[in-house]
Amino acid sequence: MPPYEPYWDIRSGPWPGLFDINGNPIKADIVYDTHLGVWCDWNECGDLGIVATDEFLFTADGRFVWRSLRNMGRKEFTVKREGMWQLVDDVLKLRIESTDEPDVMPRHRVDLKIIQRKGRLEFNMIRSDDELRNRIRWFCLLPAREGDAGQVLEAVRAKARPTVALPPPFRVLETLLGMAIPSAVKKLNLSTPVFCVRLYYHDTHAPREEFGLRVRVLTEPLRRKLAEECGDATNLADELWHPLGGVANGIPGQDVGLYEADLHGSKELTRYFGEVYDLLCESEDEYMPLLRELARRACRKLNAREWDTVTPTTDDFAAFPADGSGFFGGEYEDDLEAAVPAERIELLRERGYLA
Repeated sequence: MPPYEPYWDIRSGPWPGLFDINGNPIKADIVYDTHLGVWCDWNECGDLGIVATDEFLFTADGRFVWRSLRNMGRKEFTVKREGMWQLVDDVLKLRIESTDEPDVMPRHRVDLKIIQRKGRLEFNMIRSDDELRNRIRWFCLLPAREGDAGQVLEAVRAKARPTVALPPPFRVLETLLGMAIPSAVKKLNLSTPVFCVRLYYHDTHAPREEFGLRVRVLTEPLRRKLAEECGDATNLADELWHPLGGVANGIPGQDVGLYEADLHGSKELTRYFGEVYDLLCESEDEYMPLLRELARRACRKLNAREWDTVTPTTDDFAAFPADGSGFFGGEYEDDLEAAVPAERIELLRERGYLA
């Protein structure tokens, strides 16, 4: 992550002996980075480097949001807590009113002592749930912006992701798809925002003459319709994202808000997908993971590009692969996390579009 220039919001004080990251004395009742006032906790994560695991957002009216990135069985997720903050001398007192954590009751207290250590401001958690902590936990006060934690997690995922060398047909297709898909979506000339582009990949159960990535384009009217019809968050998530039973498997042009971008006009795509089909006929077990990796890489590039000149999109737009043949079990979570930025996944969860 690139370093951010420190810029502190200094209020009345004083706090003797406290200094900012540049060594300047701090006199304040509350100190936070003016990039929305975010404190981050940075921990070592083995060979993966530094990971931001906690992110605090404080508002001037005494509210706070505390997000923590967790790892359970190599699966990351975010826990959010909300409540009120109060500064008493050099202790920041948090009263948690709501939390996503299933094993923690709301309305518990956390006290963070603010100190100066090694030229940086830090928190030391001195009390949690009204019990003194036996282990010291540091929250380093660093210049940061809201969303840094998610971006760092995405960088860690990318670094931890096994390096897969794609052979020529897959490697060439990665480049061709990066140009062909936006062009095909643009030709749809859509006026309503797109919230998802699904790239369906198949094994040899798909006919050779039709083989390639199918590109389904889903727009906001479809999502709104589903949100009204589905009373359960899990059912809504499956309808939106499941590759085998989800709404993207409907009929483009007939179902509300569902379209298909046509890639069949490209002779180059046809040629190289034909070579991929031949490889799959030799060994699906060997080459299907490469086809899946191709789809993931194509989606990562789509998620990173600007869409303003292509088609209107929602602010939580996501492009990710779909296991159309059920070769890998027909689930969507692994493909979603491998292709979509972490902060966008979290936004979809906050809005109820992911369970």
